[in-house]
Amino acid sequence: MSCVLLNYRATDYLIHKRHSHPGYLCSNIRLHNFEERRLGFKEALHDHGLSYSKSIIHELSPSIDGAYSDFMEVLDQKQELADCYFADNDLIAIGVIKALSERGYKVPEDVGVIGFDNIDTNHIFQPSLSSIAFSRKYLGQLAIHQLLHHITNPKQPHIKIAIDTRLVKGAST
Repeated sequence: MSCVLLNYRATDYLIHKRHSHPGYLCSNIRLHNFEERRLGFKEALHDHGLSYSKSIIHELSPSIDGAYSDFMEVLDQKQELADCYFADNDLIAIGVIKALSERGYKVPEDVGVIGFDNIDTNHIFQPSLSSIAFSRKYLGQLAIHQLLHHITNPKQPHIKIAIDTRLVKGAST
């Protein structure tokens, strides 16, 4: 299952759960995986008759502290906020939730947020984060296997592998 489809599902979930046009919290550092996540977001909007060009998008640093600082600027500048957001990763989502909470917004009542990576934060961070989960260990094992195969068979074409993931529903949406 590709990142495109997974982000499609996450965005579709936000649209159905919140009954609104979700915003996008994207990394200001462009990576291939983040570009695939953006594509899934765009496709879900399109299929629901919503416009990507009319989406509220905030480019933020892909770390908790960086996203927090960047989103505090968004709030200070009184930029328009979406009712809910899909974030490129959990670190961005956590930084944004921290900034929103500090400024008196209630998550998820005022703004819902869903991340990607499903890092284990429930013991240190509330509300629990809704996120896309996947097995890092299994992905790492596959990557090592493919690397070793490519070293011993350098003329073989490269392949792209996708692993299944799931939506972990937390209290942030």
